Amino acid sequence: MALVLGIDTGGTFTDGVLIDYESREIRATAKVPTTPEDLSLGIAACLDKLPGSYLEEVKLMALSTTLATNALVEEKGGRVCLLLVGYDRRLLERYGFLEGLSGFDLFFLKGRHDLQGEEVEPLDLEEGERIVRKMRDKVEAFAVSSYLGVRNPQHELQLQSLIRRLTTRPVVCAHQLTGELDSVRRAITAGLNARLIPLLGSLVRSVSAVLRQRGISAPLLMVRGDGSLVSASLAEERPVETILSGPAASVAGARHLSALEEAVVVDMGGTTTDVALLVGGRPVLNSSGPRVGSRPLCVRGIDITTIGLGGDSRIFRGKDGQLKVGPRRVIPLGQLALAHPEVLPELRRIASLPAVDPSLPRAEFFLARGASPRSALEGGKERDILRLLQGGPLSLLQLSSALGLPYPSLLRLGELEDRGIVQRCGLTPTDVLQAQGEVEIGEPEASRWGLRIVAASLRVSDRELACLVRDQITRSLAFQVLEKAMTFDRVPGPISLPGCRACSHLLDLLFRPPGDGSASFPSLELKLGRKIVALGAPVSSFLPALARRLGTEVMIPPYAEVGSAVGAAIASYWQSFEIWIEPLEAGGAGGYSVHLPGQKASFRRLEEAKAFARRQGVELARREAKRAGAGKVEIRVEERDRFGTVAEGMGGRIYLDSVITISAFGGPALGQEGD
Repeated sequence: MALVLGIDTGGTFTDGVLIDYESREIRATAKVPTTPEDLSLGIAACLDKLPGSYLEEVKLMALSTTLATNALVEEKGGRVCLLLVGYDRRLLERYGFLEGLSGFDLFFLKGRHDLQGEEVEPLDLEEGERIVRKMRDKVEAFAVSSYLGVRNPQHELQLQSLIRRLTTRPVVCAHQLTGELDSVRRAITAGLNARLIPLLGSLVRSVSAVLRQRGISAPLLMVRGDGSLVSASLAEERPVETILSGPAASVAGARHLSALEEAVVVDMGGTTTDVALLVGGRPVLNSSGPRVGSRPLCVRGIDITTIGLGGDSRIFRGKDGQLKVGPRRVIPLGQLALAHPEVLPELRRIASLPAVDPSLPRAEFFLARGASPRSALEGGKERDILRLLQGGPLSLLQLSSALGLPYPSLLRLGELEDRGIVQRCGLTPTDVLQAQGEVEIGEPEASRWGLRIVAASLRVSDRELACLVRDQITRSLAFQVLEKAMTFDRVPGPISLPGCRACSHLLDLLFRPPGDGSASFPSLELKLGRKIVALGAPVSSFLPALARRLGTEVMIPPYAEVGSAVGAAIASYWQSFEIWIEPLEAGGAGGYSVHLPGQKASFRRLEEAKAFARRQGVELARREAKRAGAGKVEIRVEERDRFGTVAEGMGGRIYLDSVITISAFGGPALGQEGD
């Protein structure tokens, strides 16, 4: 029996599945808390919960991870020297493009090619060597981008060869990551890719060590942001391609578990909820490329909407006196009390005290997040807070009392939380479900007391608060699902339902509680027209109500709680790239140039150029598929010619260019196939 091990490291949990390679039957699953400080620890714990006898049959491991996305959002990673060839610094400054290139050691070099790929200015290799010698001991990686490197990568390859001769640091060229002409986005992508290389390399080495310790010699593959698989070695070279790996795996898992070709996929975790589209059996990709923060990237990635709403979202009374759910993630009270029994009597004590200030989050506790360096703490009060928390979690009231503060707001705990020094714990949707007996993942009594305390601050009953929480979550999800579903119909322009007053009013009508006697005009009913496939542990409590309001069905398939891990395990390899053929002169009188990834060639006749492009493209596709860890692959070649019209009497139309698209599809090579 050949088994595939799928692992997904989410923001809250790390999930694992074992799937039979031939039958696609799920043999075992596991779920453990994610360990952000070292993802391999959570992966090891996940493997330990899977049957040892099954692990002996593993022939392939596929991993989806949030590492790349989180690292770029948090601006983590190695120090990078970014070399730009042929870029105009003053032009970049004038149009504000330098901001996207911040965070790198940036250098500009002379050298230039034109749109046909012909060199118009030689590369200044002497200056390049001076920069590399200066920076080689100061940075962890190099990145190179030439202004028109996709037309001719000669200068990028020359610098790459120079860097490899002078240093052992990794180096990446922009043309190796994308064929897009957008020079700024290519440079940003190359720089961020280089920044991620040390991080992903460390993860691959750690995970590989975990596999060896358990006697697993299977190949390690990773899920890219478009849902396809790539070998760990290639992912180390191109880690930027693993951005949105987890959401892409969840859509693949939804497709496999539901057997639907088209659907809206909603994956609700502990920290966030992702909404994506499944069309034609594949995830819809973002045509303009994904963005991380304000930086646009030239990589293929799933078209995903992520909101800060999950099972562990914070529930509290806002400054305006209204109920708030999210976006911050906190540790649920029930989970906290299970690990720290002293929390329950403190909740009972808080509930017995008069609520003098309703805006005070009295049901919230704080935990120290490891030993913080003294340099991270600005004052004595902060050090005192951390010292008090070393003994375990303390409530807001306990901390303010111990420090002799008349007002708990003086603690400035929000700042310590933002800097990762303390962790907030409080009421969450998971607690609400546990208080009502729908789930049991901690101490139910703590969840009930937390619900009671927060309800009192909002001047509602426990039951009313539970209903309000459900309605608010359902409404927030409805906005995101409707926005995403509109892309089925290709609604032009950006869509933002929460920013539209009319849309908000219509949704108010849609979510009016049953039996509400107030008259309304118009009344509203919706029919989504696509089923919702829901993944994640909390979805059974929230998605059925959402589906009813949107006039559709929700499918919560078996193993929905580990859907992303399933998607990683059943993912396959697929890749495509374009080859451009252009006339050197109008109509092709001067011959034709062929632009392949990493190569440029010229021919006198168009058919010779096309034959070369097809032959080289297929060979390149097979070579890349093998590097990516694919087994047998199917190659498809598609060709498209473009013509322009000319004035009457001059021939009718003129040849402009040709685009040859090479696509490769196939399953991953199992251990015995790849050896």
